[in-house]
Amino acid sequence: MTKKIQIVIAGIVAIPLIIFLWHQYKVDLVKQTETKYQLGMYTGTRKLDTFRQEENLLSTVWDLKDDKMLYDALENDITPGEYTSLGKNYLVRQNIKIKNEGLAALGYSRDTDEYWKLNIYDLNKMDKQPYTLDILKEIEGGGDIVSTIPGVILINRERQEVLPIILYTSKKEKYYKLLNLETKEIEEYIPKKENSDIIPGYEFYPSELYSLLYGTNLSEKFETLGLKISKSGRMLYPTSEKVSNKYFKSLFPDNNGKLTEDNQVFILVDTIPKLLTNYERFFESPKELYNDLVIEADHSTDGREHTVQSKEEFLQYYQAP
Repeated sequence: MTKKIQIVIAGIVAIPLIIFLWHQYKVDLVKQTETKYQLGMYTGTRKLDTFRQEENLLSTVWDLKDDKMLYDALENDITPGEYTSLGKNYLVRQNIKIKNEGLAALGYSRDTDEYWKLNIYDLNKMDKQPYTLDILKEIEGGGDIVSTIPGVILINRERQEVLPIILYTSKKEKYYKLLNLETKEIEEYIPKKENSDIIPGYEFYPSELYSLLYGTNLSEKFETLGLKISKSGRMLYPTSEKVSNKYFKSLFPDNNGKLTEDNQVFILVDTIPKLLTNYERFFESPKELYNDLVIEADHSTDGREHTVQSKEEFLQYYQAP
């Protein structure tokens, strides 16, 4: 056999092997990425792929197919839902591709394919493309920024929706910016040292719902379904691969009940009675929601703890502090 034929044969054998090894590398990389993300330490590119609106519910599926570049957040206990903020008229989602864990020279060592954006969806115009704000561009030259976390959407004195953005440095120092979701303008904000989480002149939306989860065992009830509720009580997303309840399966029939953490449902209501009505839809029957539902003493009308069995009882004794 001539040397040329040997080279051709070797090439024929080597090419499939190289393709196989490259494919296996990508599979292993995705598995490592997914494992890290499930630990709650990472966020990556999340673009709204599809959505479905039904009465007061908006269900979304976030596109995970293309971009797997991730960055390391400073806060190890952040959950996926905290990268999404929901107001009355706006839904905000982080959309990130950062190659380095640290951005020590932010604005100067940025690669052309890197980005750190907020996608702002107008809930009244979900058929339109979201407004995209480039965080890297807005804070270019702003120092050693390695992480950003959108806060809970607030209402200002003009009744406009505002998104606080918390920026962290590599030394775990933090400072704030306020993004007006209607005007798309960004303001600097210097918080008071005694309580940096309270912004004078702004209120939570909806204020009636904000403390609901802290004064009841509603979160625990949803955890038995494999669901997590956001702090505002209006965002639901799976915390396990399989979700047992029928409603989530009907939202995503193509997944045969197997969901990822990035499929979310948003409840677009602003009163407790309406919220409870929508909560009922995630249980086999309303009785499961209200059975042994606990109201803590500091959230009750008479200052005592109550264990109720119905929606009527709950509304009778529950009172936001």
